[in-house]
Amino acid sequence: MKNSVRCRLLPSLSSMFCILLAVAFLSGAARAQTPDAAAREALKKTTDYVSGLDAISFDFSADLEAVTSNGMKLRFPASGQMTLDRPDKFHVTRKGGHSDIELVSDGESVTLNGRKLNAFAKKDAPESLDAFVNMAREERRVDLPGDDLLLQNAYNELIEPVTKSMYLGTSVVDKVECEHLALRTPEVDWQIQVAAGDKPYPCKYVVSSKWTTGAPEYQLRISNWNAAPAVDDESFAFKPADGAKEVELTEINADVLMPETVKRAKK
Repeated sequence: MKNSVRCRLLPSLSSMFCILLAVAFLSGAARAQTPDAAAREALKKTTDYVSGLDAISFDFSADLEAVTSNGMKLRFPASGQMTLDRPDKFHVTRKGGHSDIELVSDGESVTLNGRKLNAFAKKDAPESLDAFVNMAREERRVDLPGDDLLLQNAYNELIEPVTKSMYLGTSVVDKVECEHLALRTPEVDWQIQVAAGDKPYPCKYVVSSKWTTGAPEYQLRISNWNAAPAVDDESFAFKPADGAKEVELTEINADVLMPETVKRAKK
């Protein structure tokens, strides 16, 4: 009888031992890779990948939300294309219902072209894309789509103000399987979805204001990612339209994405 009981117990004890080992292993893995750590690791992976590319091209679509003084939420779409050849050459187009601009740097000069105005402004080009982004932020005149993600030190710039981050698993953006990250800073909450695999380019980027009434969002979607575009000097040569005039930079507003009536209603 004892031998019989022992024979029945041994498989049970063996199974229980395996289960306990599995639980201990999974618990240890969870402790080693928390949602916060997993999000930071995935963000580091995508920023290292993007900053390590010499040339990039992609299409983008962007939506900017605005909230009027009576609480009505409106969304203004724009779309365009960007080509980058590090360290200092880029060509960006952006067109929306209330703006149509082109931004070109050939490494010597950077040109902002207001197509609706048929006017352009030039100034000396900074020594790198990073320097241009910093200059643009200080002057608050122009921006690049997802410029935070294109910087050489993108990870440090993005993670420094983060107070909480979460890895949300996988999702699909425009038929591309992505890793989904959510991050919080004192000023904004933001999410990024990056392509899964060995080419973790950003597919979708959403920034939500926390302290503005209505929590308006900026949303950026990237498609047709090309990590090895064919580029040459002609790719970054500015060609003014017939009759275009050169003006001061202050005469071209690169941030016009919504009508003046909405801007006034927001105040």
